[in-house]
Amino acid sequence: RLGAGDGGALEAYAADPTPSTTRVFVAAEPDRRLKAVRVLEQAGQVVHCRAPGPKEAPDWVQRRAQELGGRITRPAALLLVALVGTDLGRLDSELAKAVDYAGQGAVVDEEHVRAVASAAAPARIFDLLDAVAEGRAADAARQVPLLLETGEPPLRVLAALTRQMRTLLQVRLLADRGWGADDLQKRLRLHPYVVKKSLQQARRWEPWDLAQGLMACVEAETDVKTGRKNDEAALDLLVTRLATRQLRPLTRRCR
Repeated sequence: RLGAGDGGALEAYAADPTPSTTRVFVAAEPDRRLKAVRVLEQAGQVVHCRAPGPKEAPDWVQRRAQELGGRITRPAALLLVALVGTDLGRLDSELAKAVDYAGQGAVVDEEHVRAVASAAAPARIFDLLDAVAEGRAADAARQVPLLLETGEPPLRVLAALTRQMRTLLQVRLLADRGWGADDLQKRLRLHPYVVKKSLQQARRWEPWDLAQGLMACVEAETDVKTGRKNDEAALDLLVTRLATRQLRPLTRRCR
């Protein structure tokens, strides 16, 4: 690790490097305003090792699968990134599990990815949101205790449900105006896989029902934060209301 006063030494070395030696300097973000950095760029080669973002990560997953001796479908790569995120260490670990699970010579598909990644809390939330949005009430009810067993706080799950309903409402309203997947991805800043799933799920709902569902989520969060309801009880009730479309407001009207 170089200190602030080492710039002169770097400049001197770059002006007369040792021919038989290759030196590698690693920096999180080189400051090109410094003379030493500019001199090194001129004397050597700069290799940028930026981590892939949500758009590039599926390509990385497919290339890495080949390096591991397997293959993965594009939808499965998109799903893995959506479940795990873009942290390369976690992606590599979950991908290796999926390749092993699929078996030698087999192509990793979405079912393989779900099988190996479903134990993580983010994946459990993803499964719960899918079940709720698709009206699979029994599956949604089963997912709640499994999710809480991972240590996920109920209030965080409530917040995830609120975001999901807001996203579905936005997607439905914009899609009804003729917006396509690419436009939605840019406007809402969502992962391509999430846009695809949200479009499919939003079509299962009427816009009014989505608005009522969002109101139910806000009501449940408010009940927990104000102490009117226990967090787990509020979560169970909300999941049931959303998955079964029982969306009439439960609050008492003032007379």
